[in-house]
Amino acid sequence: MSTTEHTINDAIAELLRETRRTWRTTDVVSSENTGMLVGSNKRPDILIFEASVSPVVIETEVSPAATVEAEANARLGETVRTNGRLILSAIAVRLPERMKKRSGVALQKELAASNDLEIALYTGSTPESYTRWPHLGWLTGGIADLSILAQSATVPPDIIEQAANQLVEGVTGAAGLLGEMARAHPGAMQAICKELHQHEDQQTHRMASTILANAFVFQESLARGPGALSQVLSVEELRGSGILSKASVLLEWRKILKVNYWPIFDIARRILEIIPTSDTKLLIQQLTATADKLVENRLMRSHDLTGAVFQKLIADRKFLAAYYTTPASAALLIGLAITPEQPLDNSEWASPEKVKSIRVGDLACGTGTLLSTAYQRIGQLHELAGGDSEAIHPDMMANALAGCDVLPAAAHLTASMLSGAHPTVKYKRSCIMTVPFGKQDGGGVALGSIDLLDPQKNWTSFRYPLRPPAPRANPKPILGQKFPTPHLMCWS
Repeated sequence: MSTTEHTINDAIAELLRETRRTWRTTDVVSSENTGMLVGSNKRPDILIFEASVSPVVIETEVSPAATVEAEANARLGETVRTNGRLILSAIAVRLPERMKKRSGVALQKELAASNDLEIALYTGSTPESYTRWPHLGWLTGGIADLSILAQSATVPPDIIEQAANQLVEGVTGAAGLLGEMARAHPGAMQAICKELHQHEDQQTHRMASTILANAFVFQESLARGPGALSQVLSVEELRGSGILSKASVLLEWRKILKVNYWPIFDIARRILEIIPTSDTKLLIQQLTATADKLVENRLMRSHDLTGAVFQKLIADRKFLAAYYTTPASAALLIGLAITPEQPLDNSEWASPEKVKSIRVGDLACGTGTLLSTAYQRIGQLHELAGGDSEAIHPDMMANALAGCDVLPAAAHLTASMLSGAHPTVKYKRSCIMTVPFGKQDGGGVALGSIDLLDPQKNWTSFRYPLRPPAPRANPKPILGQKFPTPHLMCWS
């Protein structure tokens, strides 16, 4: 008697639960459950229903699998009954015929060892309007590859595009308000330019607005969180109490700074403090309205989605007029550089100590696309091996990930992306720095990250934005004893 596809789906779901920390319950990864989708008589084969991201359906069929693509495509636009979220991603999987000849433990082992599953991803809001990836043919891989694809599918292009458009609209409006402020209060704008190490122009207005918008979105993620974060009020709470103002926002940001999150909130606080109070009312209204749209339905509480949206904004060269690494390029480079076989071998990815020993450096980090992509990949490989990426986050931030840039705004956004991997986990230190560049007040010329090669350099001029400023007689260079030679060095 051959094994039914129902049984095979149960086994696949069980294996998928072991590949990601947040998937390790039947509430998140379920199989063959009826009544999960509104108005659908046929149950989805597998439904991944993780909090704060878009749900994903996986449809499977044993080869020749004549209907699996049509079934996956038909899921697009359907609604999850429990919370009303739309299915915007569905994965079709063609299974080898031999799976029907296995059962029980033998089936689990066969699925776990298989690398010939044929996979295709469908994304879109309706079955009539969709994108298939790959465009032709099938991807081949195993359960780990299916898991990583499904993780990516929880952040669908439609959501990213919509949120990025909302962010562009909000930041553009806020940048216009800063332009008006610059004409009325040129000294204030000069002070902001000095903080950002940029000249006064439209790009600087947009960068300052992006930093502030990022802080408001992050505030929504942290508000009423664990420990001391439980005292942090959300934007909605401030608005509902009638106290949404420059002073009240700064008060909440200072509460967050007492916990940490310096890369996000220190530079944002300094920018907001500089802006004259008379000019902040409309600015705060504009940016908090944007944050409201971005956290709608709680989707932007996902660090994956938040990072994707900000990276899309940053990578649009027409918007910020800068040349940063695109997310697609970063994914390709990191996928080639970090694999199950390197810098650790398959047996070592499960070890927290081995993973914490990895060193990744980007000495021209821009906005952190390469570093954050590398960190995401490392976390995925650790969890695929059964680890917990959240548990090692403080050590990874302190020792494993190093980034430098001459622009404080770039260091801010890099640190934001890395911190956002586990936004409610506290850490004590990091290696994301703003490095001096150009003619210095005390004489001499700084060469940015190139100066890290000089053991005689005065390192006190370097800024460590991920912890409160404190007296440091002679901080050690990033490539010295505190940061051994990286396994992977990125140049963006």
